[in-house]
Amino acid sequence: MKKELTALIKSLKDDAKIFYYDEIRTKQAIILPALHAIGWNIFDVEEVFPDYPVGGGNVDFSLRYDNENKVFLMVRRPGEDLAKYEPLLIELGREGTAGIGVLTNGIEWHFYLPNRAGGEQYKFHTLSIVQQNIEDLVKKFVGFLSRDHVRKGKAEEEGEKVFRSRKKKRLIREALTDVWNDNISGSDPDLLEMLAKKAEKISGYPPEPDIVQTFIKSALKKGTRRKTAPAKPTVKKKPGRKRGRKPTVKAKSTRGPGRKPLGIKRETFIGKKPRTFTFLGQTQKVRKWKEILTNVCNLLAEHKAGEFEKVLDLTGRKRRYFSRNPEDLKEPRIVSGTDIYVETNFNAQNLINIAYKVLKAFGFEKEDIQFETK
Repeated sequence: MKKELTALIKSLKDDAKIFYYDEIRTKQAIILPALHAIGWNIFDVEEVFPDYPVGGGNVDFSLRYDNENKVFLMVRRPGEDLAKYEPLLIELGREGTAGIGVLTNGIEWHFYLPNRAGGEQYKFHTLSIVQQNIEDLVKKFVGFLSRDHVRKGKAEEEGEKVFRSRKKKRLIREALTDVWNDNISGSDPDLLEMLAKKAEKISGYPPEPDIVQTFIKSALKKGTRRKTAPAKPTVKKKPGRKRGRKPTVKAKSTRGPGRKPLGIKRETFIGKKPRTFTFLGQTQKVRKWKEILTNVCNLLAEHKAGEFEKVLDLTGRKRRYFSRNPEDLKEPRIVSGTDIYVETNFNAQNLINIAYKVLKAFGFEKEDIQFETK
């Protein structure tokens, strides 16, 4: 089960075409293979019931066991705003007595407990195929949606545990701290909603409004910052003797024009693994160097929407860096919100060098982006 699901998620992460799927292709290429990987018999229409009628409407799939609705899935196309469909899913989930509701566009999966008592908060977790790591995605898919867990009632129990989880609150606080430090530049009327959404993407847990409000009040009072390692004490060098000291003679460079002088090390990323990068006030976690290049392009495409196509002029001596035709590239990745693909089939050093060229094209310097490696 886990092996098949891992392979599917990996293929989706590497496939830029999924962002252009419609609802039908999303169901066929993402939803049904995912359900099959976690134990559901997708060939049995009584177990995976398509277009299930309920309450004068219908859900795309009802996952059933012993003729009872266990999970309702509502599917939309990638890129569509899922939030506006939440009330409908909750209403249909209650009407059909489904223990779990799932709202997904194939890339993001929002999990709900429609029949949960106490309050208006029904969402208990969010999975993002693009942003979260494969190991965590597999674990959560199995825990919240696998046939075995749903059949035994474990999935619904796990969802309830998430609401009361201390880990949830800790991860939300940490995510809120990151969002606060990286994005706050002044007063914002939509601050509470913005913080909640970004914290959810980082932690996977949707925070209740009172948690966000408490955090903001606390941060405004004392200023929240992640703890950093103390600076190393400065060691003063002993001064040389004033008399008899030989003058220092700089060695002449034997390098050709345009080359760095001997003794100056070039910046290198070969053999290192990325952990995070910070750009435009945002810090993002990454696992591969190619994710840095694609995410930098995504950020610039958002902030320089009218100018981004200028990247098409950036090319190497033998290979193209960007193209509107994915067939022109060996390992294309779509840039969010555009019809432009970026080549990611390079080693770590070349990927960062290309990122630097992209930054320069939009008036940024190397110093405007920072990396954390491990």
